[in-house]
Parts: sequence; C-alpha cells; structure tokens
Amino acid sequence: MILDIMKCLYDRTRLRILSILYYKNEPMCVGMVEESLLLSQPNASRHLKRLLNDGFVIMSKKTQFVYYELNPEILKEYDFLNCLLRKNIEEMLECTEDIKRLKDIKRLKDIKR
Repeated sequence: MILDIMKCLYDRTRLRILSILYYKNEPMCVGMVEESLLLSQPNASRHLKRLLNDGFVIMSKKTQFVYYELNPEILKEYDFLNCLLRKNIEEMLECTEDIKRLKDIKRLKDIKR
C-alpha cells in the first residue's frame, strides 16, 4: 500500500487536489476543484477518479453534483499524510495560489447570495 500511496502522490496535480481538500476540510464538488486548480473538467475528473480508486478520497452525490472529500480512514491509518499535506500547503507555490483562488471563489459565491 505504501508504494501505491507514493505513486499516487508523485503526481503534482493529485497532490494539489489532496492539499486543497485537506485545506478546505469539507466536501468539494468537481466544479470547485476545477476552478480552484484551473483544470479542465475531464482532467479534474480523471485525477479524482484515480484518488477515489486508490482510497484517498470518498465520493457522495447530491442532486446532479458529485462531491469529494479526503477519506478520514486513510488519514488515520497513514498519519504522515496529515504532515505531508500541511507542509505541502505551506511550501508549494501552486497550492498557495490554489487556496487563494478557492477563497476568491467562495467570496464571490457569498456575494451573489
């Protein structure tokens, strides 16, 4: 399993997705992942599917939307992932930019309400 985890984390986009899910700490729809990371829908969906298949995320459906969140079981089983994702958020410039976009998206949605 550790080798599978490392293979999955080796991909920069998947690491960014996990980091933003860790930061947000609540389910995110595919569209919000796309907007925050500036990904196309097919690209975001492909990476989320891989993360789902590898057990990193769990999926739920509400009406026509699909939501993803970090799998709490994998975070408990491999507690080093918490440290890795926290450190990644602090050090990876792309993650800092992703989080800034996420905050801007949330702010805009709050204004529209």
